Amino acid sequence: NDTSLTRERFDCIFDQLDSSARDKRWQGLQEALSMVPFQAQNRDELIMFLAHVSHETDGLKTYQEYCGQSGACANDYQDSWCPPVQAEPGKEYYGRGWFQLSWPCNYNAAGQALGVDLLKKS
Repeated sequence: NDTSLTRERFDCIFDQLDSSARDKRWQGLQEALSMVPFQAQNRDELIMFLAHVSHETDGLKTYQEYCGQSGACANDYQDSWCPPVQAEPGKEYYGRGWFQLSWPCNYNAAGQALGVDLLKKS
């Protein structure tokens, strides 16, 4: 039940990236893990982590939703399907990073857990 993510496994999972991009992503992961250590408790947890990261980042090709790169997200995610949280005027609530949040209610919940007002910082 090996739960370690080796460079070899990382390269195999994200084989669609060129070697330069894989190097950058691997180094970024190592830097992040040095600040916030993560160790999967079992193989399933590691697989779920990597599957989620791969899905949200299009196989580590992007760190934000494509609509964010083009500016097309400006009007997306403004209403909330989970009231009573309302969007801040002029803020954009699209996914960014390896674990992408979308919608004001998700930014609010994550911000409360982290002690940061993500509704205003988006």
